[in-house]
Amino acid sequence: MKKRLSALITVAIVAFFVVLALASIGDDSDSSNNGPTNDGTTQSPSSNSGSNDITVSPSPEAPQIDVPEGGIILFDESDMIVTVTGIERTRDGYVKNIQFLIENNGSDERAIETLNNNFITKVVRINNFSIQAGISATVASGKAARETMSIDNKDAELFNIKDIFEISMQFETYTPDNFNRVNNIVHELSTISIASNNFSSFNNGTLAFSNDYVEIYSCDFSSGLLSSSMVIVVKNISNNDAHFRLENISVNGIMNSSSIGNGGNIFNETYRIFRIMLDDDVDTRDINEIEFKLELGDFNDIVSFNTKDIGIVTITY
Repeated sequence: MKKRLSALITVAIVAFFVVLALASIGDDSDSSNNGPTNDGTTQSPSSNSGSNDITVSPSPEAPQIDVPEGGIILFDESDMIVTVTGIERTRDGYVKNIQFLIENNGSDERAIETLNNNFITKVVRINNFSIQAGISATVASGKAARETMSIDNKDAELFNIKDIFEISMQFETYTPDNFNRVNNIVHELSTISIASNNFSSFNNGTLAFSNDYVEIYSCDFSSGLLSSSMVIVVKNISNNDAHFRLENISVNGIMNSSSIGNGGNIFNETYRIFRIMLDDDVDTRDINEIEFKLELGDFNDIVSFNTKDIGIVTITY
């Protein structure tokens, strides 16, 4: 009798654990329906779950636009060829570097560089943004050189540059002779289109000022090791490529001595970032007003004497 009772108890225990195991398998099967699918999205529970339905937004698409195999020729003049060969991005997908191949098919050593007449306002156009960047190289006859143009990560993030559709750059070529430039040629603007696109407006700032020449967008403040800066974005709507300069900058009515020489070239209908360095004793939390005079000058002038005042900009906080 005791043996029969013991056997029954054993069978009952085994049956109990079998039921638990089957229930666990069932739960795992149901929960798997809420996991990732083959297309990378996440399924929501069935409608039977009522108010506990979960909606998952799809992840942002990875950049799709890239330089085709073999590259795209940006410049081909005076026996020199500049080809855009690739685009390098950060882990977050922002454009970090643009790669070039520069060929010299002439009989003499030749140099090429992004035109930079006034020494402080070198600029290229990427999509509808003017970026302070450029390339330069000296190439022996019959040889080629690889060059990389870097894009400031803060610029790429503020302008959300994850794809490159168009690039414009103006070049100067010359024969180097110690510190002299022999047979130098200033070439017309070169533009390539990698893919067609309707450029979107800048939307990471607040429109603070506009007139017939310019739109000013107020962005945030940025902090560095030694000082802080105010970030603004200027859009050129003057119908011409132009040089813009910010003068007589004051913070809360006090002249800001650290921000002398805020100027830059801006292609027509493009945006450019200006970072106004603030004096060391300025606390960004105490800023109520920043004001400056805006001047308009000729694009790529060696010295921008030919400027005119186009407005007083006041940004309040």
